[in-house]
Formats: sequence, C-alpha cells, structure tokens
Amino acid sequence: MTVNRQTQTDAPIAIRPRRSIGGIYPQIVMEEQHTDSLHITEYPVESGASFSDHAFKKPEIVSITAGTSATQEDVNLLYQKLLELQDKREPFEIITGKRRYTDMLVETLSVPTDKTKENALWFNATCKHIRIVGVKTTSLPPVERQALPNSTASPVDGGTATPKLVEED
Repeated sequence: MTVNRQTQTDAPIAIRPRRSIGGIYPQIVMEEQHTDSLHITEYPVESGASFSDHAFKKPEIVSITAGTSATQEDVNLLYQKLLELQDKREPFEIITGKRRYTDMLVETLSVPTDKTKENALWFNATCKHIRIVGVKTTSLPPVERQALPNSTASPVDGGTATPKLVEED
C-alpha cells in the first residue's frame, strides 16, 4: 500500500492480476510472445506488379511458455486442466504481463518432458483470438410485394433435372 506523504492517508492502489490462462495460474512464466498482424491484400496486374487496396486485422495470437513444479499429482492435475481447456473449445480469458485477452482458444499445447523436467510441468500454449458473431434470420416479403422477384425471391425447388449429353461438332 502507498501512503500519501502530504496528508498521511492511505491512497488507493491498483492490484495487477496474476498471469493466467483461462483461470489456470502457472507458478512461473518463462516467455510470452504476442503476435498482432494484418493481412494486406495483393492483386497482380498485367505488368507483373501487384497493388493493394485493402487490409484486415488477423486474430491476435499469444504463445506462453510456463511451468510449475509440485507433487506429481499436482503436475498431472494442471496438465489435465490445460487439456480440458483445449478440449472444451469454449472461449476464455488470458492475462499476461503486457495485456488482457478475451475470447481465446488453445490452438496448440506442447509439453516437453526430459530427465530434467520429469517432476515438473513445462508447457507451451499457443492461443488464438476468435471472433464471435451473431446470426440473425429474416423473412422475405411475399413475391407480389417485391420489385424484382426474379432476382430477389426465395429459391424455389425446381425438381429433378436430368443432364443431357451435348455432342461436339
């Protein structure tokens, strides 16, 4: 807690949350790699050059290398929680040292084990932001109220069509 020296009263402090991956708190985070990128469209033209007229933001990706050492039971439990987080395929929140991510999924989870890591869990989780969109259905007005029913009317079942052989000349 910080103290305001002029009035000697307690001043509010900001508590920074611990790093977490979907509510899982590793003991140590060795590395976080944040990736933000754009896709810039390219269209070739006759002269061989290309031009770009549009760009869109690709989903954010964060890779976290972290670990924990505890009893073998705790290590196994943490690994199971990470696998369940991936298997559920439900968006979750990640809090890193740099920023907070929402609507993330575990894209890859790798766990290297060798003689130095046998009694610990070291993992690399690569998580990707997903964009959740809503779906809305609508009904078209009756055909008699449409200005161009041939273009705007709902599709109609045309029945079964039998292909015909076309002979070449």
